[in-house]
Amino acid sequence: MQKHNLNINKNAEKASITAEFFKTLLMNANVWITFLDPKGCIVVWNKAAEEISGYTADEVMESNEIWKKLYPDPEYRKVVTKKINDTLQNRKKLENFETIILTKGALKKQISWNTREILDQNGDIIGYIAMGRDITEIVSLGKQFRTLLMNANVWVAFLDPQSKIEVWNRAAEEISGYTADEVIGSNEIWKKLYPDQEYRKELTEKIIDIISNKKSLTNFESNIVTKNKEKRVISWNTREIRDDENKIMGFVATGRDITNIINLQRKFGTLLMNANVGIAFLDPQSRIEVWNRAAEEISGYTADEVIGSNEVWKKLYPEQEYREKLTEKIIDIISNKKSLENFESRIITRDGDKKTISWNTRELEDEKGNTLGYIIIGLDITKEKKMHTEVFEYIGESAMRLKNPVEVIKNNMDGLIMRLEEGDHPTEDLILQIRIQSKNAEKIIENLHELNEAVSMAFEDMPPALKKFLSG
Repeated sequence: MQKHNLNINKNAEKASITAEFFKTLLMNANVWITFLDPKGCIVVWNKAAEEISGYTADEVMESNEIWKKLYPDPEYRKVVTKKINDTLQNRKKLENFETIILTKGALKKQISWNTREILDQNGDIIGYIAMGRDITEIVSLGKQFRTLLMNANVWVAFLDPQSKIEVWNRAAEEISGYTADEVIGSNEIWKKLYPDQEYRKELTEKIIDIISNKKSLTNFESNIVTKNKEKRVISWNTREIRDDENKIMGFVATGRDITNIINLQRKFGTLLMNANVGIAFLDPQSRIEVWNRAAEEISGYTADEVIGSNEVWKKLYPEQEYREKLTEKIIDIISNKKSLENFESRIITRDGDKKTISWNTRELEDEKGNTLGYIIIGLDITKEKKMHTEVFEYIGESAMRLKNPVEVIKNNMDGLIMRLEEGDHPTEDLILQIRIQSKNAEKIIENLHELNEAVSMAFEDMPPALKKFLSG
């Protein structure tokens, strides 16, 4: 008997310790916890309840008057009470029920309540436990975030798991032409934005396939038809949203109207493809990504033959030694300057013609400084180089032709000087000789002017000293 009593005492002691432990946890929990008797009178009011409401346990215990203070507006209090009573009468628990209270300090706070009835062994209600979480700051941040979201300059929409619209911001309205009131609560908007059934089906399958593998959609472009029947290109970024239990809550979709960018790209592409200089874009491995019409005409190789590969360089520079020297020089220049300006090289075209090309190359980098590739502009200067050579040959030949008359004039003038020094200078004979030399000089000046005109027409970048000499 004594042993039995000892066991009872030990069990009672353990129960007392356990109860005290749970009471300490309850009183110091960081959420508002209160226990109400069946009449709604407060039995437990923890420290978090005191801090959030401003009312101490001594002020609220054994009474239900606190609810009139926390909800001073009779109409609002009636709505809250009805919601709570209806839920509890149906033997349901109240989860995440949000209400606005007025604290002792006259501050408005938003509380998220979770309430459950407590039953005894016979199933009778002995009271209610209510836990309240102060979500005032979260709600405030949520409102700020919603304001930002609604006023963002990109299309933002939130879709439920059935693709029904729950959020449709102002940018979505402006871009699509459809207001939030017209689209929220339905998924019919997608049929309006994508009226072509085949295109919509193809698009839907593609989106489902991408999302099922990646759980998100990045920079996915599609063509929509607005309410005003305008066609626009939208770049979509979509991500699925999951809750704490990993269940899909819905999808957030952001859309950027890139119609103007696409139009500019097309115009730029047209200009680039029809430019009168060879233009190529190379990826970081020197593979061709763009090869315009002038590049085709200069090299003889079509875009279809070169795009996606870097083999064309071996064809344009078939001589290995020359190609290697050229490559080393280009790498050396680009590594120091990041660009190549007026760099001349000789290529062999598809037809076997030799051409001299003046290259301008620049490395393209992204915002982080990573190499995106290289843009290359090639100007065929074969004719100019040939013309320059011919002009210089013509100048040399002309100089030789002018040299003899000038020497004749010099020798004749030297003779006249000697005769003058010896006193042998009949006036008529002297004048005649001078006139003859003057005519010879006029002929030389005439030849120089002809040379100047011929060279100036063919050689626009004539060296200033030569131009000055020829224009005399």
